[in-house]
Amino acid sequence: MPCISFFADQEDAGILLNWLNSAAEIAFVVPHITPDSPQPQWQVTPTISSFQDGDYTLCHLCVLSDKLTTPNLSPGHPAVLRLQLWLRHHPYSDTEQATLPVLVSWWMTGENLLPASDFQWNGDRYQKAPQQIWRWWRRLKAFVARHAIPLTPSGQRWSFWAFPSALRKLKSGMAYYARGWDLTEAIQRAEDPIGGKK
Repeated sequence: MPCISFFADQEDAGILLNWLNSAAEIAFVVPHITPDSPQPQWQVTPTISSFQDGDYTLCHLCVLSDKLTTPNLSPGHPAVLRLQLWLRHHPYSDTEQATLPVLVSWWMTGENLLPASDFQWNGDRYQKAPQQIWRWWRRLKAFVARHAIPLTPSGQRWSFWAFPSALRKLKSGMAYYARGWDLTEAIQRAEDPIGGKK
């Protein structure tokens, strides 16, 4: 399954959001609630105003004739892309722990921790994906490569990526979650986006 794993924080989020909002062929699938229907209906919108931590669904508009049409896309549809985005790194405050409806264990330790985010796509796993979606996926990979620094685990050929502000945090020693991968050496040898190699 094609996947792009990366580190980003709130400062980096605007880079990613601006690029996705400007991608004419990609739209966000968002819940829409009306007074007549308290259950959320899924709706396609070409842009969103901001990112929060959590899961996002995107779709390639090659499968839709109208951007505002409610999509009927199964999770395995090749036009559906997933973005799991984690921008937070600071621990919950006492007030947040007492009031937030859902807490994530990463930020309950009292220490800063930056988790990896992911773009995920089924590609040709369940059915052959249209070439225009493959072309867009390659453009997404090229965008990440232009704006982020690769963090390649020792002995591997693939990389996590780190956007500039997130990389500075990682290079300062901030803890991270990379699904069990040790990126310590990769972070140390990564070129700082402002100051060069450290």
